[in-house]
Amino acid sequence: NLTIDKSRIHAIGVSNGAFLLAEAEYYYELGKLFNSACLITGGLYPTAGRVSTYEQFNQNNQNLLTPLLIIIGQLDFGHKSSAIDSIKVFRKRGALVVAHEMQGIGHQYSNSIEPLIYDFFQTTSKFKHLNRTNEEFFQKKFGNLNI
Repeated sequence: NLTIDKSRIHAIGVSNGAFLLAEAEYYYELGKLFNSACLITGGLYPTAGRVSTYEQFNQNNQNLLTPLLIIIGQLDFGHKSSAIDSIKVFRKRGALVVAHEMQGIGHQYSNSIEPLIYDFFQTTSKFKHLNRTNEEFFQKKFGNLNI
């Protein structure tokens, strides 16, 4: 009989994978499955009027508390605004969200961010419950973008 330590299960999505994770996180609360998640160069889909729909939905569902590390490429001009909107929307819901901007990176994955992601996952695994009250600590440790 195997036991799974749910505090060690995390999710990473890059580009469309980040959009998919953000959507799934928003509507299906991945906190039930994952201890934390990292969205790289993506966020909630920025289709016309959609962000206001997210905010309306938010009023009825305040249970989302999955810690999120959202990594934005400094030169990713096509997706930066949706990532920033995602940060705002998830924070409104009460989720712990850390924003990190990768200097000199566009819409791409870079191996140089792996230590940051690994450290974020390791650190979130040490806490039982994470929410906005822990955000200052996490933002200082992992974030470099004040939104």
